[in-house]
Amino acid sequence: MDAFFSLSAAVIRPWTGVYLRVLALVLGYGALAHVSNMLGWTGEPWWQTPWHWRVMDVILLAFNAIAAWGLWLKYPWAVVWTVMGIILLQFVPYTLFRAAFVRTPEDIQTLNGLLGTEGLLLIVLFLLIGLKK
Repeated sequence: MDAFFSLSAAVIRPWTGVYLRVLALVLGYGALAHVSNMLGWTGEPWWQTPWHWRVMDVILLAFNAIAAWGLWLKYPWAVVWTVMGIILLQFVPYTLFRAAFVRTPEDIQTLNGLLGTEGLLLIVLFLLIGLKK
């Protein structure tokens, strides 16, 4: 319970609050990317992509939208939601089940870039939350 209260205190710090808004914009952009995939604006028609890609688009759209909303409003639960979502919905599938998401050599670079970016975002978040005033 103490961890949640310290998280509550962390999200109201000025720099952490600014970062949460930046993170909300990044995740909002991610939600728009998934909508673009579903509308077929990013390449091949969505219904022709592998079924697991479509499932991930739907799940990640919901995750990104909820996370962006919660982070923008600086809710402590949104920080936990975001961290857990990034780990369970990005790192786990794109590392343990990588072969399912790679169809071209460019997909490997895309996944590596995505995981690197997500890792960097989490590191900055943890540093800001862990800093004392």
